[in-house]
Amino acid sequence: ETSDKQEKIAAATEEAMTNALIKVTRKEQKTVYFLKGHGERALDDAGEQGFSLLKQAIEKQNYAVKELALAQQQFVPQDAALVIIGGAQKDLFPPEFEALRVYMKRGGDLFLLAEPDQAPSVAAFAGEFGLTLGENIVIDRMSRMLGGGYDMPVVLQYQRHPITEGFNMMTFFPLARSVDAAKQLPPGVSAQPLLFSSPDSWAESSKDELRQGAVKFDESSDMRGPVPIAAVATIDFAIEPKKSAKLVVFGDVDFAS
Repeated sequence: ETSDKQEKIAAATEEAMTNALIKVTRKEQKTVYFLKGHGERALDDAGEQGFSLLKQAIEKQNYAVKELALAQQQFVPQDAALVIIGGAQKDLFPPEFEALRVYMKRGGDLFLLAEPDQAPSVAAFAGEFGLTLGENIVIDRMSRMLGGGYDMPVVLQYQRHPITEGFNMMTFFPLARSVDAAKQLPPGVSAQPLLFSSPDSWAESSKDELRQGAVKFDESSDMRGPVPIAAVATIDFAIEPKKSAKLVVFGDVDFAS
């Protein structure tokens, strides 16, 4: 309880108490927007492909969660704490990308979940800010030993960053592509990978081998593991008032649903 807010919890668990403290101490409720209109995962879908549980988890942190149709609205609202593009299957239109650039220039953060072989323009947009999305699928033999499929890379290696602070458990990313920081970054951009698949993995680039289900590592065309499958870029647009934006890209969306 604070002077103007009260929150009741049903169980004295760490999660419930932390969420209640956030709700009564945060001065304003900010909004997380999920882009829609391009085949993204749906907030009202309770199935294994949907984002309903993700929506509930974000709301527990005292954020409002809304959908955003940039093709109609043409700008990101001022109350946006974060914009999420959750698995766009079709390309965004150029004015939508421009609206995202304007949002980022005022310090807005963007979270991009990009499955393999989907929405090429999204990969090109991430490339503007120094993040490279591979045209591949990560194959991981270690995952098979743990009961998963070869196409479900397991992550045990987390790079030091506030996003991954305290991560020490295995995480799995079904049907993931590589995401890395470019060797030559644009001016004003700093970037780093966030997490890597196991050493017994690689990024398979041959679509024929993937269709046939008979993949093998090719030194000339595949990326040897550990393979980065998520990365973050911090962008300083050198405008006043000075604000930096963050772009986080994961080469998978299934982990979020």
